[in-house]
Amino acid sequence: MKSVYLARYRELIIDAYDVDRMSRFWARALGLQDSPPDERGGVALRGHDREDLVWIQPLVAPRQERRRIHLDVYAQNVVDLLDAGADLVDQNSFPWDLLTDPEDREVGVFVLEHDRPKRMYQLVIDSPHPEANAAWWGKVLGAPVHPVPEDPTIAFVEPVPHAPFESILFAQEQSPKTCANGIAIGVEVLDPDILTLIGASVVDQPDHRLWMVLADPDGNEFYAYPRAGETW
Repeated sequence: MKSVYLARYRELIIDAYDVDRMSRFWARALGLQDSPPDERGGVALRGHDREDLVWIQPLVAPRQERRRIHLDVYAQNVVDLLDAGADLVDQNSFPWDLLTDPEDREVGVFVLEHDRPKRMYQLVIDSPHPEANAAWWGKVLGAPVHPVPEDPTIAFVEPVPHAPFESILFAQEQSPKTCANGIAIGVEVLDPDILTLIGASVVDQPDHRLWMVLADPDGNEFYAYPRAGETW
C-alpha cells in the first residue's frame, strides 16, 4: 500500500561550530562522502542514494542549545568512531554504547558483526508527549505509528518513507524546551500552510523563500522546502 504523506523526508541537518571536523567525523560514522563547502560554508555528506544526504551547517555565533535530538547508528566497532573524534561515555548501562560526537552531542552506537550500507539506525527525539508527537510526525511523513503499551514513555514511527534511517523514536522528556536543537530534519512540502494548519509554527522565513524553518507541536525545529525547486 502506497504511503500518504503531507511532506516528504529530504535530508538531515546538523549544526556545527567546526564544520570541517564535524563533517569528517559524520562522514566516517555514516559511511558517506563529504564535498567542498558551499557558499555558506556548509558541507554536504552524500551516499549512493538520494536520501543519503546530511548537511553539516555552520553556526555563525555560539548559542545556548538544548540537545533533544540525537542519532543512533550502526557500527562494527566503536574504535573507528573514537579515532574520528568521538568520546566514550558509557558501555555498561544500555544495550548500546553511548558516545558523544566532537561537539558533545550524544550518539548511540549499536555494534554489529557485519557492516551495513545504511549506518543510520534511528533518530531519537526527546518529547514531553511521545505518543502525540509520534502521531503528528507519522501523519506528516506517512509513517506508521507504533505506541508501546507496556511503556507509555516511548513511541516510534517506522518505516519512514524516503529516509535513510529505520525509525524515529520519541522518548519522554519533561523539561521544557527553551532553545534550539542542534539537529533537524528537512522535508519537502507543497505548501507549508498544510503543516501550520495541523499544529506546526513558523520559526524563521528568510527573504529568499527557498526554505523556511518550522517547529512541530513540541517545538522541535525542522526545515521545510517547496517541492520541485519552486519558491513560496
